[in-house]
Amino acid sequence: MSDRSNFKHKKQADMAVDTAMLTIRPLKEDDWPIIVELFGEKGACGGCWCMWWRLPSGGKSWEQSKGQKNRNSLQQLLEAGKIHSVMAFSGEKAVGWCSFGPRKEFPRLVKSRALQSKWSDGTWSIVCFYVLPQWRTHGIATRLLEAATARSFALGALEVQGYP
Repeated sequence: MSDRSNFKHKKQADMAVDTAMLTIRPLKEDDWPIIVELFGEKGACGGCWCMWWRLPSGGKSWEQSKGQKNRNSLQQLLEAGKIHSVMAFSGEKAVGWCSFGPRKEFPRLVKSRALQSKWSDGTWSIVCFYVLPQWRTHGIATRLLEAATARSFALGALEVQGYP
């Protein structure tokens, strides 16, 4: 197959993604199996399991936490009702994730020199996105961002910050 026909085939596959049937909803306490399926065995991004901003700063603590330790930590947060997220679904299949919460709950964010800004206890932060590869470039992250922002305000945020 030539490069040109590979490109055409990829474009056709991309067009097969049906965003019209997409739904977005807040995370539920019993969503753990869905999160595991969405993130896969490696935890979405090299063992992160949406824990990067939640851990104290320092490369050593991150290296020691990647993988199973982060997976366990995320599961504990979910079971304790201490994590905020919205998820995108195509039918019953999860295709995207966005996590957020009060800024003070993200130690790495609080300590980051590059991301310093004025904030208060009413400041919430949108810190994590994960969208399945075949669903990227279809506006899923934008819809997740809109839902996470609205949910943050509904839960009491006075302002919402996001980071690229």
